[in-house]
Amino acid sequence: MIKFLVNNSFVFVFISIILFFYSIIDLFILKNLRIDVIPDLSDKQVIIYTEYMGQTPQIVHDQVSYVIASNMMGLPGVKSVRSYSMPNFSLVYVIFNDNIDIYYARNRVLERLNTLNLPNGVTPLLGPDATGVGWAYQYVIISNTKNLSELWDFQNFYLKYILLSLPNVSEVASVGGYQKEFRIFIDPYKLYQYKISLKDIVNSIESNNISGSGKYLEISEKQVLINTNGYIKSINDIMKIKVNNFLKLRDIAYISEVPALRMGVADYNGDGQVVGGIVVIRYSADTYKTLELIKQKINEISQKLKDIQIIPVYDRSILIEETIKGLFKDIIKEMIITIIVVSIFLYSLRGSLIILYFMLFSTVIGLYIFNFSGINSNIMSLGGVMLAIGTMIDAGIVITENYYRNKNNYLLINTYLTKIYPQFIYNIFLKTDYKKINSSLNLLALDVSFKEVGIPIFNALLIVALSFLPFMFLHGQTGKLFSPLVITKTLLMLIGALFSIFLVIPLIKIISPITNKFILKIKEELINIIFEKIYEIIFKIVMKLWVVFAVIPILAWFLFFNYISSLKTEFMPYLREYTLMYMPTTIPSISIDTAYKILQYQDKIIKSVYEVDKVFGKAGRANSATDPAPLSMIETIITLKPKDQWRKNLTYEDIINELDSKLQIPGVVNGWTQPIKGRIDMVTTGIRTPLGIKIYSDNLDNLFNMSIKIENNLKKLDEFITVYAEKSAIHPYLVINYNRDKLFQYNLNINDIQEYFDYLFLNKPVSTVIDGIKRYNISLSVDENYKNNLLNFPLYINNEIIRLSDVCDIKFQESFSEIKFENGFFVNYIYLVPKKGVDLNLLIKKIDKVLNDLLTKENGTYFYEYSGDFKYWLDTINSLKLVLPLVFIIIVLLVYITFNDIKDVLLVFYLLPCSLIGSVIIMKLLNYNLSVASIAGIVATLGISVEMLIIMILYIKNSLKYAKDIKQGIFEGAVKRVRPKLMTAIVIIASLTPILYSQEMGSEVLSKIVAPMIGGTISSFITALIFIPPIYLLLNIKKTLKISQKKLLKIS
Repeated sequence: MIKFLVNNSFVFVFISIILFFYSIIDLFILKNLRIDVIPDLSDKQVIIYTEYMGQTPQIVHDQVSYVIASNMMGLPGVKSVRSYSMPNFSLVYVIFNDNIDIYYARNRVLERLNTLNLPNGVTPLLGPDATGVGWAYQYVIISNTKNLSELWDFQNFYLKYILLSLPNVSEVASVGGYQKEFRIFIDPYKLYQYKISLKDIVNSIESNNISGSGKYLEISEKQVLINTNGYIKSINDIMKIKVNNFLKLRDIAYISEVPALRMGVADYNGDGQVVGGIVVIRYSADTYKTLELIKQKINEISQKLKDIQIIPVYDRSILIEETIKGLFKDIIKEMIITIIVVSIFLYSLRGSLIILYFMLFSTVIGLYIFNFSGINSNIMSLGGVMLAIGTMIDAGIVITENYYRNKNNYLLINTYLTKIYPQFIYNIFLKTDYKKINSSLNLLALDVSFKEVGIPIFNALLIVALSFLPFMFLHGQTGKLFSPLVITKTLLMLIGALFSIFLVIPLIKIISPITNKFILKIKEELINIIFEKIYEIIFKIVMKLWVVFAVIPILAWFLFFNYISSLKTEFMPYLREYTLMYMPTTIPSISIDTAYKILQYQDKIIKSVYEVDKVFGKAGRANSATDPAPLSMIETIITLKPKDQWRKNLTYEDIINELDSKLQIPGVVNGWTQPIKGRIDMVTTGIRTPLGIKIYSDNLDNLFNMSIKIENNLKKLDEFITVYAEKSAIHPYLVINYNRDKLFQYNLNINDIQEYFDYLFLNKPVSTVIDGIKRYNISLSVDENYKNNLLNFPLYINNEIIRLSDVCDIKFQESFSEIKFENGFFVNYIYLVPKKGVDLNLLIKKIDKVLNDLLTKENGTYFYEYSGDFKYWLDTINSLKLVLPLVFIIIVLLVYITFNDIKDVLLVFYLLPCSLIGSVIIMKLLNYNLSVASIAGIVATLGISVEMLIIMILYIKNSLKYAKDIKQGIFEGAVKRVRPKLMTAIVIIASLTPILYSQEMGSEVLSKIVAPMIGGTISSFITALIFIPPIYLLLNIKKTLKISQKKLLKIS
């Protein structure tokens, strides 16, 4: 194979250059590289949104949510079903397993919806084919000349449809402002006076808002279409509607334009109400490209607008650009440091160019393959590239270094021969020129170098690559987060292993031709001599105390597991998005006007902080199925200024602490998160804090009482900043109970009275005003004076007028503002915000004790589960219990295949804790918690450790083939081959160090992965150099004794 590669080296290199530049042009010049911040961590879910206007949560749950949720539980692939019943609407989340196609899931949900029996006029709708991460662009619309109704019209009848026409825009949701409505205020006493029923008015309006056609007429041989136009155009048209032969509508009512029912309100910078828009990106779309199209379209529209401004308040493309720019900056730093280290040790410009091109080519081809297969370039996938670069080039380094050493040895002999013997001796005896012999020796050096280290180093890289592969079997958020990193790192390692043979060898043939000018002198480079001398001194000390050093790794087993169990735990490091999301909670019964006053007050305070650039707050929900927020929930997007404009020495956490201290408002519980994380948590689990408890019961009243008891007991623990149980049971209700005896007395049906509530209180639409592309409802109502005196509310029914209290019992009581239902049980949430640095495992033990003590004392059915970060952590640990044994099985098989000797396999596993102990030590020194990120770093180090040990064993084995004495063979394999081992270790450490100290976006996660790798690489290098030689001597003690006996016999 070596001969084939050498003979066709120009072909291989030429093809690689074409592929390299093609990938560069496609990814970076044509900008086809798909980029994002993080992978989408949301569940595969279908959201069912159902409006049931004017209805209370209990009615919404009984008649809509329960019917839908219970019927969705049997669908194939369904993992969980969760419903929210709120005033006026229902949301049902059908969560599927990750292997289910989202559009297959939507079809199955639609099929099931068609079979349901729901109240008349209730039509469930599927939410957008998007996830919580889809909220990628938000804007506000402001004007000095237009009111909120006109701005709402502009957003919902113009701008919304323009943006929906763009590729991969799934939904454009609106928040704030209001849609106007034509409201007819009826006087009940005039109905009695003129003997007009409520139904008569409804029929009159419906009968006088009609347009149609009369087919066509043939006039002058032309077909003339007939169109009748009776649409209501204005308030004046409504006033002129005939009620009976003597009266028009204006005689018994007055008409006014009023705001329709609002479920949310928005504010910008604390300056007043605004209309906002939220662009939701479609599932699996290219977020960055879609955002570029959105911004381009909005800029085009803005240039044509005179008195309306569209201001972006959240633009994820900025975060994407900064994150990717920072990651590529770190990758370039890593490559530069790597090539500097290689150049120093190889002391060869040509050798360094081989490694540089190999590294660039493998990385770019890897990026092209990832992009082609649909993997976005984000923090995790590019993190995999960064982790792979230092290790990926190991094969190239080892093969190139081995080639130079063998080449120098062969050419040294040939050089001395040319000095001793003249050219004619070569011509007579060897029939060739000595320069041709040099060329043959070049091929021999390549062949021997590859045979010595090619296959073993290829296997070592396979171990590094495949040891990470079982992380693909992690599920849930952990699996979604780390699968891009695992895929990119593993594939890049495999690409590196492949091209270390098919590219490095042809490059050596072309770039490093053998000429007498290029022969390295026998005197080695100074830096290599220094390291060899230092290691030789250490080696002699170790070999004298070989028994002691052979048993020291036993202590490492104890230390490793002791250190790792002493680390504090967390699910994931806090990833800074540099845009904050403030999510306080107020009392459930808050009115929309009061909610807005609180919102505006908060926004003014937030805007007063110097580092804050823009503040966009909303109370309640946007008209999107992806937003389940009640009116008591406030969400404020806080865009910060660029970091170079912050006050000196101020950190991200300092800004949050300052804001939190300023926003201490009575009756408001503060909550802090970030747009991406907050949206994922809300849509995925319903919990919007890092840690949450879901309490389940079959009785709503008992459930809420238990939640408050748990809240009070958990507040006594010092580990929390915030403990808050949702108090959905304290919403005031005016309950009207029909008295059936009195209804019978007045000869009335319930529906006769319910009509008054449907039309005059609920404002059920009776018709629609069509104004071009705009649509406005026509509804009925009564004056507020009548509503405020409900006991004496007049009802004109059956030609007589009665009071509401004559046929109904009216009372005030507290009931539910929201009903949550999950997997067949009622559920309530308790939000927990632990203090920074709190050990999750210890905290959970304390919480369990509190909950178990409370629940065992109570009657009834209760159970609980954790949600948020801790649940993800538990899922990860359970998955790792299955994954890690698989990792060790893969390593055992590959090490055995490499050496075909069970002793070497046992040696590698005996030294693994000793090799990995540096990972844990560096985490303790840096005060890092044990998280999924750091576990990934430790597992990555596991592969590097095995590779280091394999390289050391390999060199010792190769040296023993030619050594007469075992000790001398170990010396030659260890001391004389320290350069490739040192290069491998320093390249990995030096290339990863910039990431450890990087301040770029995403560094919070990557530094936690990199730190264990740096520490583990150091301990692996020391383990390979210090512990393998004495242990190898111990394993071969019998051979050593036999050789010693033979020597004694010779002496005697």
